[in-house]
Amino acid sequence: MMAAVLLFSCCTRAAVEDNFATATLSVGLDRTKADESASSVNVLYAVIYHEDGTEYQRLTLSGTEGIFDPFDVPVVRGETYQVALWAQNNQSGLFTVPEGDVRQVTATYGNVSVNNAVDAAFTYHGTFTLKEDMALSLVLKRAVSLVQVLSLSDPDLGQIPSGDLLVDVSFEGGVAATFDALTGTAGPFDGQVDFAPGSCSGDWVSGTGVDGGPVSLYEVAYVYVLPTGENASRIGARVQTTGGTLVGEFEATDVPLKANYRTALKGDLF
Repeated sequence: MMAAVLLFSCCTRAAVEDNFATATLSVGLDRTKADESASSVNVLYAVIYHEDGTEYQRLTLSGTEGIFDPFDVPVVRGETYQVALWAQNNQSGLFTVPEGDVRQVTATYGNVSVNNAVDAAFTYHGTFTLKEDMALSLVLKRAVSLVQVLSLSDPDLGQIPSGDLLVDVSFEGGVAATFDALTGTAGPFDGQVDFAPGSCSGDWVSGTGVDGGPVSLYEVAYVYVLPTGENASRIGARVQTTGGTLVGEFEATDVPLKANYRTALKGDLF
């Protein structure tokens, strides 16, 4: 009788093991227009869900220069799973992922100063069904939009040293406060988004003039935002001295924002 029980237990365990397959997930970052950003990514949040959206497994992995080791996920053969990924630079301060929950990615713009943000944020969502062990390659896309404020002229450094200038940038509409990597939906920010003031960038960048020809433009500020898919109703920039004297200000309305794209706003702030 004891031998029969042991045999039954062994066969049951074998049957359970045969019902599972291993998904080996290899993760890569789309470095198109974002190689430097991808190279600063150092953490990956991965969550596997059942087909109905209930959570199955949650992992947090560390990486170097946007490169992560493959990882295994045991799944039931024939069942469909969803995988949602979020990768970022954990030192940027731009986003938080509470307890690795990729459905609750939260933007913290006010903690980041103008011209001092790392745009390393990438995301992916997809489904898979396995009948046998299989290696899957997943590519994450950059999730943020770059917004530049460019001036047609530069400050008179003889009168106002650039180090004594501060710039602040604000948004109304078009900017997400939260992001759900499973559904790809972004929750809009309620009210005005204000980045912490920072020193003027001071870089010269290539651009296009009013006549369509090439010109050099003075970069006053750049920031990264998580777009909702809607246009920003207003983007404002203001330059002032550290003593509070207004130097120049700029405002644009109905501005398109798109992930992995750059929006350049041009004005004369000096």
